[in-house]
Amino acid sequence: MKNAAPILLALALVTATGCGGKSTPTAVVTTTPPPTLPPVATDKAGVTAVIVTAADLGAPWVQPKAVNRTKTTKGDLCPGKKEDFAREVPRASVNVQMTEGTKAGAAIASYEVVAFDPARLDAWRAAFAAAVADCKAYQAIEKNYVTIETVTAPAVAGADEVLARLEHVYADAAHKQLSYVRQVLKCRVGRVVVSMEHAFIQPKTDPTGADFAKTVGLAEKQVAKVKASFAQ
Repeated sequence: MKNAAPILLALALVTATGCGGKSTPTAVVTTTPPPTLPPVATDKAGVTAVIVTAADLGAPWVQPKAVNRTKTTKGDLCPGKKEDFAREVPRASVNVQMTEGTKAGAAIASYEVVAFDPARLDAWRAAFAAAVADCKAYQAIEKNYVTIETVTAPAVAGADEVLARLEHVYADAAHKQLSYVRQVLKCRVGRVVVSMEHAFIQPKTDPTGADFAKTVGLAEKQVAKVKASFAQ
């Protein structure tokens, strides 16, 4: 009978609780583990598989062997200052450029699709803001003059989040002769970000290039492919 006392004590505790005794519920704390990311090579294959083609955009868009590019060092938004994806480097990226036909002065649509570690998305947002702040106004290597500003992001179907900026390229330091504009959208779909830059000579109906409607339509084609095919 050496074990009698412990058994009786346990029974007494159970009985006391069951007969009017109050018990304090214990809060159950659960934590969600961070998502397991695929290998970088898998992300690279994923973004490559969903990048838009000229067929996705439709006529008159084509993918030429090369497009006119600024002389800024790769990774720079303006001379000596990095753009957001160079400040916060994604796990994988792929890019492509299209032109709206083949005539001189045709609009250019530049796409880049990148995959991030979700834990780095806040750092990417901060990088976007910092890049714009560093490049508000500058003289480009081509000797023209550029201003950059963040603007209220338009809605892009399928995107979880959108950041936007507007770039004006002037022929003169006084910013009186506007040569063309660049509209840029950064559309996040899960942990994937679609960057879409639309460079074009502003029409008379939109003299400041503030209407993002066409750029939104071009971005939505890429966002749709990401949403349909990229494993989040």
